[in-house]
This record gives sequence, C-alpha cells and structure tokens, in this order.
Amino acid sequence: MAEGHAGAPQSDKMIPLTISQLFADAAKKLVSDFAYIRNSNPHAGDRGEEAEEVLKTFLNNHIPQRFRAVSGVVIDRENSLSKQTDVIVYDALSSPVYRYGEKTQILPVDTIAAVMEVKSRLTKDELKDGYQKIASVKALKKTPLSRVDQLPTGSDMAGAGTLGVVFGFDSDASLEAV
Repeated sequence: MAEGHAGAPQSDKMIPLTISQLFADAAKKLVSDFAYIRNSNPHAGDRGEEAEEVLKTFLNNHIPQRFRAVSGVVIDRENSLSKQTDVIVYDALSSPVYRYGEKTQILPVDTIAAVMEVKSRLTKDELKDGYQKIASVKALKKTPLSRVDQLPTGSDMAGAGTLGVVFGFDSDASLEAV
C-alpha cells in the first residue's frame, strides 16, 4: 500500500469504474432504501408515501435535470383531469406549474414524459389500479406538435406519447401470474 494525502493509506489497485457498475450500485441503494421502509414502517399508507418519495428522489438525482419527478394531477387544454398520480416526470424547463403544493402539483399534459404508479406489494388488483391511473393520464388530449417544433428534431412525429410504468417493490406472485 502506498500513502496518499495526509498519510492515508491507498490501494495500488483501482477498482474499474463502469457505467454498468454505477447503475448496479444505484439499484442496490434503491432496493436497500425500500427494504428499510418495508421493514421499519408498520403503517401501510405511510409506507406507500415513503416509497413514492424515495423513488422521486432517486429519479430527481439520476434523470437529466431538465426533467423533474413530482406527485400530482395532470390537466389538458379542455380542463379534463387525470386521477392522482404517484410520480409524474415532466419537462421542468418548458412546463408551467398550474398548482404547486408540497404533495400535489397540477401540470399540463403536453409537458409530461412519464407517469408511474408505485406499489409496495404488486398484486393483480394493484396492477389494475395502477393501469387505471396511468390510463387516466393517457386519455388526456395532448396538443399536436407544430411544424416549428418538429423541425429542430428532424422528426415527422405529430406528438409525443406518455410512458406509463407500474413500479412494484415486491410481489408474492410471478410477473406472469400478476
């Protein structure tokens, strides 16, 4: 062992740092945080809220800073509202926030990239519930992209879809059974 700054011992061998290892380490931390919540919080509702906060924090620390992850409701130009959504990933650079609150924000559907429903224990009923909440966002009418918006991307796409994810931390059943 060689000595580094201030006499601290350092290993002569560096552990190779890879993107794959960075993702694996981040995933381990996320799983550890969820296990802590599951094992230490006896109240199911509080556990769910804590799990949502852990996922939002994780996303906000790892996705491009242009995007933010929050909880809330989505609205379209016809004033139709989605159901409450656990995690909304939106374009924070171009989105107005119609209502800001610590727990609930209201955001326009045109700036939504993804919505996620967080389930502490994924069952058939929880999957159906998550699907219905995601469907309430996907049913909202997005404004088609104008030609001006299409040109910089070089795309002929008339609009961008919203990704929907049901995020389950645990399940007693296999994915096929759920």
